[in-house]
Amino acid sequence: MGCSGKAPPGLQITLLGNEGFLVEAGGSTVIVDGLYRGLHGYVAPTDEQRGNRERAEPPFDEVDLVLVTHNHPDHFDARVVEGFLNANRHAVFVSTPMAVDHLRDEGDRFRSISERVVAVYPAEGESQHLEIDGIGIEVLNLHHGRDRSLPVENIGFVVEMNGASFLHIGDTLATADELAALELSDRGIDIAFVPYWHLLDSKSAGDYLEVIDATTVVAMHLPAADAPPSYLDPAEDLDGLIRLIREVVPGVLVPTEVMEVTQIRTPE
Repeated sequence: MGCSGKAPPGLQITLLGNEGFLVEAGGSTVIVDGLYRGLHGYVAPTDEQRGNRERAEPPFDEVDLVLVTHNHPDHFDARVVEGFLNANRHAVFVSTPMAVDHLRDEGDRFRSISERVVAVYPAEGESQHLEIDGIGIEVLNLHHGRDRSLPVENIGFVVEMNGASFLHIGDTLATADELAALELSDRGIDIAFVPYWHLLDSKSAGDYLEVIDATTVVAMHLPAADAPPSYLDPAEDLDGLIRLIREVVPGVLVPTEVMEVTQIRTPE
């Protein structure tokens, strides 16, 4: 269940906070869940960092594609996304119909970006393939839990660009058996971004990562250091939670600082 850290040369990830990442490979750049304001208890960008993104300042000026797994405020903010898409006239936005509706209803300038906004939500257990600017995206329906009082559409992505591939599954509570039905282990995934709650127990983490079979695993959605104690359970503090994750999944990457950059390369 270890992670070797091998992936195509030039693959770079930058933590944008919570489940947000900037992923770069071979001249293509993708943001996932990185244009948001945040919720108490989870890592969020500062006002300055959020403003840099919203204005598409470097490195966000080179982004080709913006992906959002669901429309919760620790993953997505309509005004931040709208501002970014108006500043970066090249990028395309892909998310759920629910998120796109929020973007249309809450923004002021939706008409100016509408041609670069794509809503997609495959049936559960199925996927839908998109090709945007030479980047392949397989969109997966991955439920956020079946007993939520306010249901939300959550999707995952398998992204292929310039010989590299990554999986981002949002906040899914899908089981290992449900993931197995999607045959992810056949995709040759280089990096899997996985919520930390799937990585806290050796047996369940082993089952979960086996059906994904990624070369490198990145833990995400960690609580903030000052989060309420219940958020940090079963550890007493954030450091303890990170130690537990690393004990359960040797070799896992656990970025914690917003704008922390990690280079992931194969040996020469």
